[in-house]
Amino acid sequence: MLVAPPDDNDVAEYPEAAMEGCMCNANDAESEMSWKCGNEIYVCPDVQRICDTQGSVNSVYYSITQTQCDDMKAIEINQECIPLPQHGITAPKDLSNRVCYKNVEHGLGYHGMKNDGNCEACKDSFQNNALKGDEEEEEAMEAPNYTRGQNNNKM
Repeated sequence: MLVAPPDDNDVAEYPEAAMEGCMCNANDAESEMSWKCGNEIYVCPDVQRICDTQGSVNSVYYSITQTQCDDMKAIEINQECIPLPQHGITAPKDLSNRVCYKNVEHGLGYHGMKNDGNCEACKDSFQNNALKGDEEEEEAMEAPNYTRGQNNNKM
């Protein structure tokens, strides 16, 4: 017997359908990701563009190491993020959203897929100019429209 998958109107009736259809969850080893932890946005090293709705007005974007990226992939929404000692973040906030980036063929679109408990494709993105560690921080701060303590969002 063939059963049609629930459509968007059926999500209230079948809440598990929303997450089964979401291609941006914890422990996704195939995606590069970025995460929002309070006002800090953690960005994996290979992320080229960042979803434009991930941050908020006061968000600051930080480049993290591949090891930190791998550790963050296991964090679930509402769990505490990892510390980033190279950026002075020793008391991290809880994870409020993640964005997964793959190529278009994997169904995440060009700008990524955002998961904050609900999944949605990002409609736009901007160039990743996240702050690096101490030794690379000066260079990152010279990027256009990017200053420590300010956001990198268009909003």
